[in-house]
Amino acid sequence: MRKVSWKLYCLLSFIVVTVATSGCNKRMVRYHLSHPGCIPVLRSAYGCRGTCSSYSLISAEDPFQMQRSCKCCEAIEERFVGVRLRCPRLDKPFKNVYAKSAIECLCRPCGQISEYSEIKAP
Repeated sequence: MRKVSWKLYCLLSFIVVTVATSGCNKRMVRYHLSHPGCIPVLRSAYGCRGTCSSYSLISAEDPFQMQRSCKCCEAIEERFVGVRLRCPRLDKPFKNVYAKSAIECLCRPCGQISEYSEIKAP
């Protein structure tokens, strides 16, 4: 009986850790797209939101130093989403505008995201 309860505890611990560390997800966001002389529109796209592991600890080698790790929830792959705006006050009645939309989100080191970001052209 004792072995069964230990296995159950290990399984529950694994599930809790997995849920706690996988908080960076792609989510639908609503936003207004506008351009001077055009009628603004409300659209949907994907963004990234969630939590990632970060810490600041005293160094084991040198107690006068800190070890730091910062991870941020960011898009690692994006694409452009095109929207056609009606523009009654411009020479051309329509204007194509583009906004970014996340394809995949991941916890990455903060401040180094742009190096890894891949954007798919429209």
